[in-house]
Amino acid sequence: MEATGDEQDFTDVGHECHIIARNDDPQVARSVSSLTVEEREQFRELIENRHGFSNLVLMCLRHSRIIDDPKQGHGVARVVEIKRAHEAAMNERRSPQDRRDAAAELAYAAIVDEWEDRIGLDDWERRVGPLVADGHPRMDIKHFDDLRSAGHWLFTRVWPRTNPDLERAFENLRVVVQDLLNVLDRYPHAHLRETGLVGIARFYNDPSYWGQGEPDFAALDEMYDYWSALVEDLAYELTRAVNLVCDVVRRTLDPSFRIRDGVNTLTSGPFMEDLSFRTHRPHYAPDAGPAPYEGLAKFLEARSTRDMHRGEGSPPPGLSLPGTPRFGH
Repeated sequence: MEATGDEQDFTDVGHECHIIARNDDPQVARSVSSLTVEEREQFRELIENRHGFSNLVLMCLRHSRIIDDPKQGHGVARVVEIKRAHEAAMNERRSPQDRRDAAAELAYAAIVDEWEDRIGLDDWERRVGPLVADGHPRMDIKHFDDLRSAGHWLFTRVWPRTNPDLERAFENLRVVVQDLLNVLDRYPHAHLRETGLVGIARFYNDPSYWGQGEPDFAALDEMYDYWSALVEDLAYELTRAVNLVCDVVRRTLDPSFRIRDGVNTLTSGPFMEDLSFRTHRPHYAPDAGPAPYEGLAKFLEARSTRDMHRGEGSPPPGLSLPGTPRFGH
């Protein structure tokens, strides 16, 4: 902090330091490769969650350089104890309300840390990218199950109720997850299932969807185009929802959250006109608020106003949304 005249000008001079080094660099103290077998076992949780709040400690620039210098001998246990002692001392100085606020912030931080891992932010393109890659959306069954598990996990959280924007952003994400998985799994591609993938049935070449009499291949093709486009648009919406959560975390909890990682993107292609691939960074409009997804029915119309979409409007005649299946399936 700097004092100027009769007023204080508060300047943030803190640096977020990693207890376990972010990268395995022998020039930086507490790199994973420099730890003993016992230390790797003792601090496994920090090693596996190096991006998380629990692995961060705030220090001034001078001391951040000191603890990152291997020659100074500040091991993991030492820095963990520095952080614990400082937090305990600060807690003693806080009022009861400040302690409750600090506890709530730590609770949110723990949720964000675990959500980051459960939703697979570090592997987003590989997990979700195949849904928009080439017009035939599909997803690895493990990633499908992980996403469903993450949605259920969000539904069962006990929220501190002190950061409504973050809670609404998480709920916005959870509802998108639910709708995407329901749509993706509504008409499953049986053969893809056998290969470990979840995808949309190609109605035009699957006799189980042909009904009685001569198949209407044009209608079946239209049905597939509509359904696959809806899955793609929900995948973009899911990425928007994830990026929104990250934005709210940066605004309300940690300004540096995933700054180095950047936003989550999706890549589609190749496009027929030039065989190019295009990378998209789906984001809600700045004035969209913390819960811009209003359910599947409203999304059918709203998706055409988003920054990226493949389809638009309601289903063509005879095509239904989940809950009112076509052809009795």
